[in-house]
Amino acid sequence: MLRLRKRKHHYLVAGVMLCTMPVTLTNAAETGDVSAGSAHPAEPKHVRPPAGNKQPKLSQKQGATSASTPTAKGGTERITVTGNSHSYIVSQVSAIKIKANLRDIPQTIDVVPLRVMQDQNARSLADVLRNIAGIGYQTGDGQRDQETIRGFVNQGDFYIDGFRDDAQYFRDLSNYERVEVIKGPASVLYGRGSSGGLVNMITKKPGTEGGSVDFSYGSFNDVRGSGDFGHVFQNNNIAFRVTGAIESSDSYRAQQFIDRKTISPSLQWTTPDRRTSVLLQGSYLYDRRLADNGIPSWNGLPADVPRSAYYGAANARDADWAESQVWNTTVTIKHDFGNGIELSNAFRDYNFWLQRYGTIVQTEYTNPSSPHYGTYNPDHQDTHRDEHGWSNQLQLTVDARTGPFKHRFLVGIEISEQYKYQRRADHVFSDTYISIFNPVLPTYTAADANLSPGDLYTNTTGYFGTVGPFMQDMISLGSHWKALLGLRWDYFRQTTRPEAYPVQPTLARTDTSFSPRAGIVWQPTNTQSYYFSWTRSFQPAGESFDLAASNAALQPQETDNKEFGAKYNFFKNRLQMTLSLFDLRRSNINIPVIDGDTGHTVLKQVGLQRNRGLEWSARLNITDDWQAIASYAYYDTRYLKAGNTTSYGYAVEGKRLVTVPKNSMSFWITKSFVHARYGVGWGVRYMGSQWADAGNSVRIPSYLVFNTMAWATFNRFRAQINVDNLSNEKYIASAHGTSPYLLMPGAPLSASFNLVASF
Repeated sequence: MLRLRKRKHHYLVAGVMLCTMPVTLTNAAETGDVSAGSAHPAEPKHVRPPAGNKQPKLSQKQGATSASTPTAKGGTERITVTGNSHSYIVSQVSAIKIKANLRDIPQTIDVVPLRVMQDQNARSLADVLRNIAGIGYQTGDGQRDQETIRGFVNQGDFYIDGFRDDAQYFRDLSNYERVEVIKGPASVLYGRGSSGGLVNMITKKPGTEGGSVDFSYGSFNDVRGSGDFGHVFQNNNIAFRVTGAIESSDSYRAQQFIDRKTISPSLQWTTPDRRTSVLLQGSYLYDRRLADNGIPSWNGLPADVPRSAYYGAANARDADWAESQVWNTTVTIKHDFGNGIELSNAFRDYNFWLQRYGTIVQTEYTNPSSPHYGTYNPDHQDTHRDEHGWSNQLQLTVDARTGPFKHRFLVGIEISEQYKYQRRADHVFSDTYISIFNPVLPTYTAADANLSPGDLYTNTTGYFGTVGPFMQDMISLGSHWKALLGLRWDYFRQTTRPEAYPVQPTLARTDTSFSPRAGIVWQPTNTQSYYFSWTRSFQPAGESFDLAASNAALQPQETDNKEFGAKYNFFKNRLQMTLSLFDLRRSNINIPVIDGDTGHTVLKQVGLQRNRGLEWSARLNITDDWQAIASYAYYDTRYLKAGNTTSYGYAVEGKRLVTVPKNSMSFWITKSFVHARYGVGWGVRYMGSQWADAGNSVRIPSYLVFNTMAWATFNRFRAQINVDNLSNEKYIASAHGTSPYLLMPGAPLSASFNLVASF
């Protein structure tokens, strides 16, 4: 039941004012895309020819990857696709909300395409992101995706086709075409948050003909079926597509299970002249699983216990589960006026529901003199969330000239509202002591999470409203130089009505902030790009639904990123490489300091965190037989100013950031034989040692994991076998990020078999 008490908030948007200048509109068909550079994008493929011709069938596995927006030309042009699902190479991305080549963007953007996900049999967003070095992994309370990007948590920085998707759940991959990771602040186009970067998931669109069915069975009784079906109707103006999946699995973790179902239909209508299109998309996801938080630590390291050891309830499938449901609806309308002028409006509405019961390790007794040495106190929790929100994005793109310079102007505005209700009850069993190394687990019921009003930890209703006009200009300064300038202004209003015991007054806060970007690109040849950029983002207090009396008066944190980089496209764009050096600093952090006049400890916003690093990534498609994706990252992170801040009794200042390895790398390569009828793949991932908590009291050791795969195709079938963790490495895959006691072991040696039928 949705318990949101909505209040009407009216916004008066006076408009977006642009300084006038003499400009000449240019025809995109004559001058080309200002962002096109000299890359070699894949040739569009027609999925339906003119009436009377023989109709080829193009399935997801055999060519098409995503439908493009209609062109302005009309005539014999048809709904087309802009990529090839066989390739690891991606030339164009949507990260800056216009069509742009990677080599023209002065920012690091890593892309994992569909083919990589399929070859690796990726099941989760974390599986996908493991192809990108520098990403850290957190447990997300056993209920949601949660990583760190360039050292900073991205809990609220997930996007679907450019729309914020900050609901707390595990995302399914069945409807994603590719995953883009934007490194560094991105508030200039996306609004609040994104200190270290963001994850933007691009969905599959109508425009493909035929489809595929995928059945998979793997270790630990992991069963999954998925499908992808598309059809373009005879008049070429209407296209339909639906994707979906059903999954049921046990786990190497005791009592762990997953029960998941999802479906995502989409429909696109295009006018006969191809100037106007309407895209309708829907999505529903049901997910139920064990709310698993892993194993405890001991003496500064993960406890030496089996990777299957569970520390929740003995009846975990009844007492420690998380169930979520997500509904999304999106309507996108686009119109091409010709002469390089395009207008689009996209509206998204979502609902999210969560019920979670979980048991965690609350307190460890590590003092040998304690009578409870070697034990822990359990905490049984009950968390309920109800959310509803909507967002509208209106934007205008104009190709123009000012003298010798070519411009691609982008002007837009985002307006959104979110209503969130959360109830959380905790009951710490402080008189219960369970052995860490020989646990006898208790049995709990739902009522055990909230035995009295005093146990109620959170009961709040929140409102979040945003108005964010933005503008951007990608400028071609002759044949060797490009510039990217942008600015966004945000009005962010939030209120929180606490209803916990005892009842507290309503809290409210309004923040306004400018988010600028400036970047320059030098391209001495068609294969090289060198760039410098500066970006800034803002992070309001409480924006992740934690506004409280302690932070309601705080100003937003700010993150500045300075970055030098180089991008290379060799062998006719069959080898793409990016190298970047950056200095990222998040300031205005609230920390306790000693007042020089009174000697008392006070809170001041003078905290500072820093990450200096180097990143390298590459995608290879030298021949149709060899493909590879690789990355490496070196991060030097520090809490530069933290005052008297402590974490579990340990000082924070001077320590490294949480779940951020100094060195990390990933490499994956495939080789096909006999005209791609057979093939093999092999990969390796390395994660350097990390810290599980801000006080750096628990160290997560480094690890090295090897994976492999093989496939064979016959007629319209493809059989594939994946084997992961070949050496059966025992390692910690993720940590809680706050508590040093919650560490998730990685999966042991495991295998899966996939059979895909295309039609």
